[in-house]
Amino acid sequence: MSELIGMVLERKGERARVRINHKLSTQEYKGSFVDVWNSISAKVGENVILEQREFDPKKAKFMVYGLVPLCILAGLAFGNALTVFFALTDWKKFAVILLMTAIWGVIGRFYIKQLQRDVLKYGQQLAIVNLWFPKPEKTAEEDDKKEQDSKKK
Repeated sequence: MSELIGMVLERKGERARVRINHKLSTQEYKGSFVDVWNSISAKVGENVILEQREFDPKKAKFMVYGLVPLCILAGLAFGNALTVFFALTDWKKFAVILLMTAIWGVIGRFYIKQLQRDVLKYGQQLAIVNLWFPKPEKTAEEDDKKEQDSKKK
């Protein structure tokens, strides 16, 4: 099974910057540094295994093009709820609704930006799937032989 192995350099929320170790990896990859989805919340300095995750194109397009309008609608509803709660009228009501709509729209756009770049362009995304530990050099049989030799002496 081919796999990419790398070390986490930094974390930002659900994303991580990983340096690919080409000597340990069994899969070819062009770059040395990648921005990946950190699905297991790996910490900085840990060695990880990377895998290409496929996305259903219909679901990905719905998320990319549907999330921002849904956030704008949520901003309208939230702004309206604030104006009712604080009993605002006239221009204050309009300003609060407009501000909340803009804030929620920006939040939706911010969260979808990374997904849009990866999924719509390539249809897949690199993700951290597991931690990687080097294989031990000694085997259990060698340890047993050493114990038996030490007991004989």
